[in-house]
Amino acid sequence: MPDPEDLYERKTFAARNVHIAALIERGIATFKYTYDFGDNWQHTITVEEVEDGSPGIEYPRFVDGQRRAPPEDVGSTSGFEEFLKVMAKPRHPRHREFVRWYGGRFDPVDISVDIVQDRVARLARRRTLGKAGFAKSQNQQH
Repeated sequence: MPDPEDLYERKTFAARNVHIAALIERGIATFKYTYDFGDNWQHTITVEEVEDGSPGIEYPRFVDGQRRAPPEDVGSTSGFEEFLKVMAKPRHPRHREFVRWYGGRFDPVDISVDIVQDRVARLARRRTLGKAGFAKSQNQQH
């Protein structure tokens, strides 16, 4: 558990204003990312390697992963732990309620690679189209 005093000492930036490449250039390869400040979902990101991109591949792209992400609005880590406990026990008094809330079974091991790949591919496609649109707008200004 982090010291609460440390949380207020650190400088916080909006993710939309920080580029990972800029962090790498400054020698920062490990940093914290808070997904949801209300529930305090903190992730430690470590950039292990940087390679040149391959022509013809749209980025970002999904490479690998483990375990399914918590559902939205499940609460903090303690809420997710309760959710996992209840979902794993069909005879738990709240099991039916949680299944109804989530919309079905929840298998924490099944990352659903096909769904993740599809979602990341859509992001990559939007990024590629956005870059092309920006380049076109720059060419029209000249």
